[in-house]
This record gives sequence, C-alpha cells and structure tokens, in this order.
Amino acid sequence: ARAADFSKARIVVIVKATTSQYWATVFDGADAAAKALGVQVSKLGATAETDVAGEVSIMENAISSKPAGIVIAATNAAALAKPIEDATKAGIPVVVIDSDANTSSYVTFLATNNHTGGVKAADEIASCIKARTGKVAGDVAYLSALAGAQSLNDRDQGFLDGLKKYPDLKIVEHRTGP
Repeated sequence: ARAADFSKARIVVIVKATTSQYWATVFDGADAAAKALGVQVSKLGATAETDVAGEVSIMENAISSKPAGIVIAATNAAALAKPIEDATKAGIPVVVIDSDANTSSYVTFLATNNHTGGVKAADEIASCIKARTGKVAGDVAYLSALAGAQSLNDRDQGFLDGLKKYPDLKIVEHRTGP
C-alpha cells in the first residue's frame, strides 16, 4: 500500500487574536507541524479576541476556500457553532482548540483543563491571602477577560468551585472586560 500524498494539502489555522503572543506561539506550532507533515498552513484570525463577528467571517471564508482541514480556537462558543457545523457538513474536518463551541460537530477538541486551572487559581489566592494576613478569610473580586469564551467560562466555574473549600473567602465582585 502507498502512503497518502498530502503535499498539496492546506490546513487553515484560525486563532482568536493574531496580535497576541500566545496565539503567535500557536502559529509557531502550526508551522512546525506543517513542515513535519509536508502540508501547507494558512494562519488566520481577527486582530482582537473581542472581534467575534470577524472570526465568524474568517471561518466562513475559510470554508469557501475548501481546505483539507480547519483548526479553530472559538472566541465565542455560541457564535462559532454554526460555522463549525457548516465546515463539517461541507466535508472539511475541524479540530477545535483552546475553547469549545456549542456543537459536537467536529473531529476532536484539544485544550487544557480550564476548570482545574480555575480550582488551582482559587487555591493560590487562598495561599497568598494566608501568607499575607495569617488566615484564609476576606473579600475576593475577580475579572474575566471576555464573555462567551468557553475556556474562560470553565476557568471561572473552576475558580468558584475551588473557593467553596474556603468558606471565609467571599466573592464581592465579578466583572468582565480587559
């Protein structure tokens, strides 16, 4: 049997923000994988994670370009669900990374366990408060960077679940925004 020839295959990688160092690292990984696998990679994304409409448009354009596959980090779980489903219906395999979408119509999902990360953040804040004041008690406020990103929702929930271990820490404020 002969191995499949993917030398002309093109994979589209769509990140949340092309101006972010974090997503630049993801692009570096995509470049390394493309070189190792002998495929072409198109690196796309909005300039800011708040540009949900921009990412939807980029995804729609990627689908119409008929790549061999799409890798996407969904900025908004609800807004990216239909475009991911549309790609799958068009026969384009989709891999979702970092933040899940409100659909299961993709090949696989790769991400850190954000809930666990939130629990660890709660443990760390409790530890810092104890180191500073001698007890695990007080008021806690926290900030979420962006509404609608499933990774951040999961982290927030993990943080809240983690704080349940510390009954003398009270959430007094939660805000969303940069």
